[in-house]
Amino acid sequence: MKRLQTFTFFLVLCAFIPSALADEDALLVVKKTGEGVVEALEKNRKRLEAEPTSLFPIINQLIIPNFNFDRTSKLIIGRHWKKANQEQQERFIIEFRKLLVHTYGTALLHYQGGGISYEAPRDMGKGRTMVLSKVVLKEGNKLPIKYYLKKDQTEQWKIYDVNIEGISLVINYRNEYNIFLLRHDSNLDALTDMLAERNLKAGAQ
Repeated sequence: MKRLQTFTFFLVLCAFIPSALADEDALLVVKKTGEGVVEALEKNRKRLEAEPTSLFPIINQLIIPNFNFDRTSKLIIGRHWKKANQEQQERFIIEFRKLLVHTYGTALLHYQGGGISYEAPRDMGKGRTMVLSKVVLKEGNKLPIKYYLKKDQTEQWKIYDVNIEGISLVINYRNEYNIFLLRHDSNLDALTDMLAERNLKAGAQ
């Protein structure tokens, strides 16, 4: 549980990666954006701590456009994905997105780090690229975070997986959800219902 909290905690800090990331000039935009997020957080910390839900619209605006939730969801659900129809798939994507926004929003409020650095994109083959960033923690240690991106149908770079200290977003949720689906005859509706119930109780938007 602690490792998962660490994963979600730092994922949100650097997830604001714009499109065109393969262009090295975009690294300047990435750095500026990351610093801007931290600056905005510190500037509005009291208000956000008093009204945590006010952070969710900000996350939706900054993170959602940069993630390929279709691809991420497909990778997480794995072989069970083909057994679901389009309506079931779309419903899962919506609830999973709510889950991530709420989880990351809650984690972001606890950020007390010392900055973020970025390295140039690395070609991973098959149209994929990886960007390594390092979050400087308050005590001075550096936490490496790897972002995996692939162009979507509009030829825009989108994040589909994030790896923090060996923990992959895709693999982490795939392991959890695969157990559920195996026990429920690959019923994606049942899994989505479970996520929807959790989101409702947590007030996820």
